[in-house]
Amino acid sequence: MVTERTDSLRLFQQLCQLVPALDELHTKGVSEIPKGDPLYLDIHTRYATHTVVFLGQYYRSSDGDWIPAPEFEIAIYPAKKAAEALACYEPDRNWRVPGKGGKSEDVSVELNALLSQWLGRWLGRGHCIRGVEGCQGRGGRIN
Repeated sequence: MVTERTDSLRLFQQLCQLVPALDELHTKGVSEIPKGDPLYLDIHTRYATHTVVFLGQYYRSSDGDWIPAPEFEIAIYPAKKAAEALACYEPDRNWRVPGKGGKSEDVSVELNALLSQWLGRWLGRGHCIRGVEGCQGRGGRIN
């Protein structure tokens, strides 16, 4: 589908703009801007064809816990210049694209659109994720 290819290319381009040195990050990265919420990136797994990352923003709840708002699980395919949202974790709901054989096109399209909108908002605020030695993440998956 042409739209799906266009969407995956747009996501890839947005991620390259947000994380220009993705290939150089070993485990974690962070973007902090004055008077803004930080964004955290965790390299989950690197495969021969793609890399899976967690990317999220967190806020501290009234009881002191760090809550993802939201946190995305993303697959990035550098050779194909493509990316796709695999899951989105939010305080009130979790979305996940079903695995092989059960992939829901509607969930995938909706998650990718949400991720693109979310990335555009953070890029518009001037975020750029850099690797940070000893960076401490905030959530259950970004540690």
